[in-house]
Amino acid sequence: MNSSTDVAVKVGRREQNKADKLRRIKAAARKLFVRKGYEATTTREIAEEAGLSVGTVFFYARDKGDLCCLMAVDRIHKLFARSYKNVDPSHTLLDQLTSFFSAAFVDAAKNPSLSRILIKEMVTYKDKSQVDEWVTSRVEKLLDIARQRGELEFDDSTAFVARTVNQLYLAEMRDWIVGDRPDPAEGLATLRRSLFLVFEGLKYGPAPAPRRRQAKKSAKKSRILSADPTLKA
Repeated sequence: MNSSTDVAVKVGRREQNKADKLRRIKAAARKLFVRKGYEATTTREIAEEAGLSVGTVFFYARDKGDLCCLMAVDRIHKLFARSYKNVDPSHTLLDQLTSFFSAAFVDAAKNPSLSRILIKEMVTYKDKSQVDEWVTSRVEKLLDIARQRGELEFDDSTAFVARTVNQLYLAEMRDWIVGDRPDPAEGLATLRRSLFLVFEGLKYGPAPAPRRRQAKKSAKKSRILSADPTLKA
């Protein structure tokens, strides 16, 4: 085995070791957060559960909030990957998006207290943009298909509309999860209503005609001005 091969093997083992530690940290964090609750769990307990030092845990996450997000990212990806795969291409865009976001509401309702913490901590999570981009890219594909078949017409970019849809979903999720017993069906119904409003658009009608009395005043003023040119100045 030559020196370059030796280096490659060492790097491979090092990366495999790091991946294994990260997997153990995620598993330990989820187990303790679910069993004891987020607030009652300490970083030291997570390290002990994972069989690692506290210093090693902090190498992967800056604090407990970061651990909560780290634990959830893979789960979020799997949820949305499964939802996207199950979207029926023959359905309307509104039905497709409702189906796409449904798994997130159902999963969040299983542990509302932990979901509230996760939503709060995700706001400042260092890799939040990657999670948003992953979800938005799937929404963008659905929008593209709907646009191609003439279901939607808009002048803005599909990417911007997809970003708007994702932000609307996150806002509805935040409002919904604060309830005592959040019902996924109610959360999805509100999201669907909001999405319909976005897609339907808020169209401005023609300017209202001036009131008859006001119109008479305007006409009288015009006659006065035309009769006396000095008033125009």
